[in-house]
Amino acid sequence: MRRPLLLLVSLAVLGGLCAGCGIPVANAPKTLPKDAEPPALLQKANPGPHNPYHDAAQIVIYLIQDISGELVPVTRTVERPVTVQEVIDELEQGPDYVDYRNGDESAVSTSSDLVAKGAVKSGVSTIRLDQAYEKLTGEAPVDELGQIVWSLVKSGLEVRQVRFLAPYWPYAPTSVEIDTGGFVDRPVGVADYKKLVSPANQ
Repeated sequence: MRRPLLLLVSLAVLGGLCAGCGIPVANAPKTLPKDAEPPALLQKANPGPHNPYHDAAQIVIYLIQDISGELVPVTRTVERPVTVQEVIDELEQGPDYVDYRNGDESAVSTSSDLVAKGAVKSGVSTIRLDQAYEKLTGEAPVDELGQIVWSLVKSGLEVRQVRFLAPYWPYAPTSVEIDTGGFVDRPVGVADYKKLVSPANQ
């Protein structure tokens, strides 16, 4: 029965020593004033500029200026290594908020499923068209083809011409319309869609 009494006495003595040493006893948490906080706690980490890509690259894609109807270049940031399919994917993303504010639109539908087939060979890239392309009417088919060709040629991928494949099996090369209104069954380049782009944007 003496042990609890000794324990209480010891705690009382310890509390008295702490009080005598100037250590305050708080009944609840308190907020320290700014000048009392350690400098290390006041320092905030600087994460630096946000970059969603480990190794970023700038590419060019072409959209359609709503008023003039001309193709205009806009930049996009993508991850390296840049591929033909990556440029096509950016086209399929369509205009962003800034592009819309500038009056830019696209003939390439956001539901498109354009596919880059194989590697670039002798400057020629092969793109398989899709059913969304087949539903385009008026000037839209030429605009989409022009957007694809200009975007690939101007994005630093050593592409000089584009061969288009039909969207159905056996995905054979298909004839496409150029800016003169005629149809050709060969790979096409920017010269075939030169009328769509002003000299300042070529």
